[in-house]
Amino acid sequence: YKAAFYIQNVHASNTANVTIAYYNESGALSCLVSDTVAPLASKGYWLPSVGCLSDGWIGGAIITSTQPIVTVARPHVSSQITTYNGFAIGSNVSYVPMLFKNAFAGGSYKAALYIQNIHASNTASLTIQYYSSAGTLTCTVSDAIAPLASKGYWLPGISCLPDGWVGSARITSTEQIVTVSRPHIDAQVTTYPGFSAASTTAYLPMLFKDAFGGSYDSAVYIQNVHASSSASVTVD
Repeated sequence: YKAAFYIQNVHASNTANVTIAYYNESGALSCLVSDTVAPLASKGYWLPSVGCLSDGWIGGAIITSTQPIVTVARPHVSSQITTYNGFAIGSNVSYVPMLFKNAFAGGSYKAALYIQNIHASNTASLTIQYYSSAGTLTCTVSDAIAPLASKGYWLPGISCLPDGWVGSARITSTEQIVTVSRPHIDAQVTTYPGFSAASTTAYLPMLFKDAFGGSYDSAVYIQNVHASSSASVTVD
């Protein structure tokens, strides 16, 4: 398990002075790296080459900059490579619409969930509610995450979820958080960021049905985040 991440300075004329703070799973500051990114440049950081991080390190990063930036992370999970966008802000609630525990295809659909507490000094008290694909609350898990820590949850290890479970999660927190889901689809691994807000319209720009020789396909997952009303959905 390794990772890279990229920082792009989106200012047209000013150099960005960036500070990268690496925090381990307990929220302890592992190391601090300062760097510069030229105007409109994009710079990559391969964590196995970051000398102040020890082998076996797991955690999250907080990047601050003197100019506006955008970021992308690229985890390498065994032989799989995936990406997700960095977050500009956090929230006290997050929705994760596509999760699995030993589901489909002989139980080969699984998932991990990562939560980062972005508050600098307060522990985040979490409630993770797992809902089945029918909208039934399957189980609720409470936990705490230290300030600036990032914590992972491997769904096959969550005892209150039955094998074959397919559904979503709603995470509420006393402090602002950001979340990332990591589904394992057979031998393939992918990631997507959790959602801090919902809307009544959504756009999906890349979908396929048996395209390009029949090997390009897609799935779509929709989570209704309302606590009591059913959603009438039209998919065009």
